[in-house]
Amino acid sequence: MSEISELERRITAAMDRIAKGVESFGAAAETAVAAEPDTDASDETAELRQALEDEKLANAQLEERLKALRAKLDRQETEAELQLRDLKSAMAGMEAALQQLKATSEELRGANAALREATAETAAEAVNAALQAELDALRAERAAEAAETAAIAATLETLIDKADEKEEA
Repeated sequence: MSEISELERRITAAMDRIAKGVESFGAAAETAVAAEPDTDASDETAELRQALEDEKLANAQLEERLKALRAKLDRQETEAELQLRDLKSAMAGMEAALQQLKATSEELRGANAALREATAETAAEAVNAALQAELDALRAERAAEAAETAAIAATLETLIDKADEKEEA
């Protein structure tokens, strides 16, 4: 119990010292404010206002830069989507041409086999069918090569555009 009483007495004494310090500090601050002219306060206020204006200007510049970067990103995303669509279209064309090539090649093989079997009977019809199948295969091969060339050209255009953008930046 005596420890509690002792602690209570010490806390009370500390609280009294704090109260006296706050009172003396308040009185000293009032005396200092009354003694000092308002020029220091107005100078400090002017400095703070100038700093605030500077920060507002910097913030506005950053917002404009962010807006410009977002616009550039949106533009690049749109271009990338268009390029992707073009590449997908070129790839689809190349795939169709490749399927056509496979089909005509299979037809050519069948026609050649029929030609070998029928050399004695109706050689003219078999030769004609074989030559037609060969022509179809050549046309399909050319279409596949053209589709592949278009896909390569689209990819190269994309790479060139990216290189040009990097040079501009």
